[in-house]
Amino acid sequence: MFCWIRDEPEALMVFVESLEEKDVLLASDPDVFFTTPHYDGHATVLVNLDSVQADEARELITDSWRLQAPKQLLRGFDARRAG
Repeated sequence: MFCWIRDEPEALMVFVESLEEKDVLLASDPDVFFTTPHYDGHATVLVNLDSVQADEARELITDSWRLQAPKQLLRGFDARRAG
């Protein structure tokens, strides 16, 4: 699993590269990015779907997938995009 929609609060959960990246995102736009105590200590952020732009959501989902994808699948994905 690389992302999911949670119910309470309703949001998209995505993985990020590090806790530092999480902190940067949370500070960058609190209307879009937030967290709950459940995710403390985890490199994940919650994304307010009503506030995020579609292209940004696409990038967040892709980046989250890249962090969770098997290396062989990731190499194939990158090769197709480069070709």
